[in-house]
Amino acid sequence: MKALEGEIDIDLVSIPPGSFIMGMPTGFEPQWSDVETIHQVNISRGFQIGRTEVTQKQFRAVMGWNPSLFAGCLDCPVENVNWYDAKEFCRLLTQRQLLEGKIPEGAFYRLPTESEWEYACRAGTTTIFFFGDAKE
Repeated sequence: MKALEGEIDIDLVSIPPGSFIMGMPTGFEPQWSDVETIHQVNISRGFQIGRTEVTQKQFRAVMGWNPSLFAGCLDCPVENVNWYDAKEFCRLLTQRQLLEGKIPEGAFYRLPTESEWEYACRAGTTTIFFFGDAKE
C-alpha cells in the first residue's frame, strides 16, 4: 500500500430505500435518446453516499497525486478523474479505513449506480428537475 498523507474522513449521508421516476418526457429535449424514457426505479436497499464531492485534498491523501486541472484549491472537488481512477480511489480508501478501524469488516466504498445517484440527487422531488418542470 502506498504511503498516504493526512487524515481522510468522508462525510456520508444515509439514503433509505424507495422508488422514483427516472427519465425525461419524450421530446422534452431532442438530444436525449430513448434510453431516457420515463420509467419507475425501485431502490430496494438503502445506501450511503458522500455529502459532498471528493475534494482534491482527500483524493491526494489516498492516491498520492492530484489530477485536477484547477489544482491548488485543496477543498475544491477533484476533477479530471476517469472511472478507473475513481474505482481505485474507492479500493484504496476502503483498504486504508479498514486498517485504521474506521469502517467495519465487510464494509467498502464504491461508486453509486446511475439510479442511486439520481435518486439521491432528487431528494424526494417528483418534478423533471429538482427545481421544477420549467426548462428555464
